[in-house]
Order: sequence, then structure tokens, then C-alpha cells
Amino acid sequence: MTFLRLTPGHTLAFVAALALLLFAGLDWYTTAQGAEARRIERLQAPVGDEVQTPRSQTVAEAARRSAESYERNAWQADEPLEWLVLAGLLIAAWSAIIAAFVRARGRREPDWLMRSAGWAAVLTLLLIGLEVASGSAGDRFALGLVLGVGALLLIVMGALLSRHHIVKEA
Repeated sequence: MTFLRLTPGHTLAFVAALALLLFAGLDWYTTAQGAEARRIERLQAPVGDEVQTPRSQTVAEAARRSAESYERNAWQADEPLEWLVLAGLLIAAWSAIIAAFVRARGRREPDWLMRSAGWAAVLTLLLIGLEVASGSAGDRFALGLVLGVGALLLIVMGALLSRHHIVKEA
């Protein structure tokens, strides 16, 4: 088994899928209260050689706990739409990963593997758009959402590139 057998599309989708699984653990959404709590937490942090007082430690800890209660990542699905987004993320990522491993073993993977990765990523992007438009997730977006959307777009691009390569091989 060697990953040198991967096409550029498979490589792109594989790396993006691994990144997507990592990005799913970052914060995707927060609220105005969560952002304010994070700001308070940063203000309580010591600057330079300044010694942190017990009171500022307590305030910073309370602000951190408060912020975490308002922040959500992709793994913290509560609503049906969030569960669909999580399922789409997992299907897109695992389809791309399995396709890459099959290809790395020297076998031609079934066409539906990369196709399912691409379509799952497209549908997940649409569901994320619906979730953002509905405002159910939170009123502020965090870095994890941006990185997750980027990884999904790269999976779509990788699926399209691998499809082009499959057509050329036939």
C-alpha cells in the first residue's frame, strides 16, 4: 500500500477529509453573550510580568465556563438539522478516506465512493447554509465553521478531479 498511487483529486479529498474531522471539533457557532464572555476572559489574563490575582483567576474561569456554554461545534448536535449536518460531514469525510485507502492499495475504487463524498459535501454545504440562514445555531460564526466549509469545498473539488481522472483512465 502506497499513497503515491493517489490521483491529485484523491489526495486533495483525502487531506481535506482528515482536516474536516479535525475542524469539526473547533467552535463553529457562538452567540453575542459567548463572544462577550471570551472578551472578559481575555481581559482578565495577565499581561507581561503581571501576577494574576485570585479574583481575576475566578473571573477568568467564570467567563471561560460561560463562553463554553454558548459555543458549539459540529459534534454538539442537538437539533435535527444539526444531526443532518453532522451525518453529512461524516459521510463526506469517510467516503473520501475509504476511497483513498482503496486506491492506495492498488485497487480501482468503486466510482460511487468519491461520488458519494462529493455529493455528501455539496448537500452538507447546503444544510449549513440553511442552518446559518435560519439562525438556529447562533448569531456569530467561529473559525471552525469557516475551516469546515473550506474543507467541504475541497472535498467537492477533489471528487470532481478524481472523476475527471477516472474518465481519462477509461
